[in-house]
Amino acid sequence: MKRKNILLVGIGVLAVMLFLSVMLSGCGSSEPAADSDSGGKDPASIKQLDQSKETAVKASMKSDKELAGCDIQVKVINLECTLTGKVENEDAKKRAEKIAGKVEGIKKVDNRIEVEPETQDE
Repeated sequence: MKRKNILLVGIGVLAVMLFLSVMLSGCGSSEPAADSDSGGKDPASIKQLDQSKETAVKASMKSDKELAGCDIQVKVINLECTLTGKVENEDAKKRAEKIAGKVEGIKKVDNRIEVEPETQDE
């Protein structure tokens, strides 16, 4: 269990580092800052923005103690985040949606996470 937690923390740190490198790579751009709407952006920059937001959502979830071990998949398209996977209770499902919605730039969260309580074998 300890090894799994260390692995999850390591993955979370890598995700945060990737996110920061993507975000900082645009610092030297001479282009005017675009608004949060994707209108007027080329498809490559929209895809890059979606990927950076997806990375940010994943990193936020991995760094959350209650969600770190959950089976949650994240997909961001046009700044709309879709969550899928399985969690053990409704609180975890709501927490995942709240965390995704707090990531700057995410316009909408479609929470398709299924609640499947873990059964205890006796």
